[in-house]
Amino acid sequence: MRKMEVLGITMQDLTLRESMKKVEQFLKERKVCTIALITMKGLIIAQDSPAIKDWMSSLDMTVPIDADILRAADIHHHSRINDVEDDAFIVEFLKKMVRQKKTI
Repeated sequence: MRKMEVLGITMQDLTLRESMKKVEQFLKERKVCTIALITMKGLIIAQDSPAIKDWMSSLDMTVPIDADILRAADIHHHSRINDVEDDAFIVEFLKKMVRQKKTI
């Protein structure tokens, strides 16, 4: 895991494996955790809104769903960009919820 900053907003850069481990940890802890799927449009809006920027910073986990976010953060790893473009986190997250019969 490393931090990335785009348009003045700091987020975590987690690989798919790291993201799923974090989700598993959230489920084991049995507490309410916030995971947000972040778009470039959302970052642009947050750039001009301190309230939204603070909210994004307070999230337990942020998942970029726009490959442009990674590029803007100067992350050019082919596998990371493919994961984002293929919605790999969403697919794996939903599979995990179905397998474990969890509700969200």
